[in-house]
This record gives sequence, C-alpha cells and structure tokens, in this order.
Amino acid sequence: MLRTFCLIFASAFFTSQGARAGDVTLASNAVLGQFIAFSAFLLDAFCAATEALVGQSISARNREALDRTSR
Repeated sequence: MLRTFCLIFASAFFTSQGARAGDVTLASNAVLGQFIAFSAFLLDAFCAATEALVGQSISARNREALDRTSR
C-alpha cells in the first residue's frame, strides 16, 4: 500500500510540475510516466514470481532451490 501511495504521489507531483512548466514539458512527462509505470509493473511481476518460487522452495524444504532462487 505504501509503495502504491508513493507511485501515485510521484505521478501527481510530476504532472502538476509539468503542467506549470508548459505543454512540451507536460507531454514529455507523460511519456516518461509511461516508462515509470512499465518498470513498476515489470518489478511487480518479478517480485510475484520470486515470492512464488521462494514459497515453493520453503514448502518443499528444498534448500538448494531456495539458494538458487535467492541468487
């Protein structure tokens, strides 16, 4: 929840500052915002996959798989 709040706050802040600076800055911030959103979703997917693999390794009591996933 805190991560989502920070992402929303940063997005709103950059949009506000870009709107004050002009149309070109606002448009470029919109493009940069798309890259930020994409990277946030990419990290979410990586995190979910890692959590699933670690949970599977722990429940199977497989230390080797846990070490491999952690690395």
